[in-house]
Amino acid sequence: MININRMPSWVWLFVAVCFLMVFLTASPLIALQGMVSVAGAGACLFVAQDTSKPSHLRLALCFSITLVSGMVYGALFICLMALS
Repeated sequence: MININRMPSWVWLFVAVCFLMVFLTASPLIALQGMVSVAGAGACLFVAQDTSKPSHLRLALCFSITLVSGMVYGALFICLMALS
């Protein structure tokens, strides 16, 4: 379970970026793209609260999660444009 009180302040930047990806385009796949965004944001929140890992590692993991979420989002968008 995610505990909001244990979150470092920097994690909210990654969560915001994950959620803002949905608003970059208005496409018929918005539900699928929304699931990718929610999964990325949730993964960042989960990783950020794990105090057994050093802060710099959690920051790097959140960056990587956000980057992969963006790549999946972009791939979905490209596939949609190719089908149209």
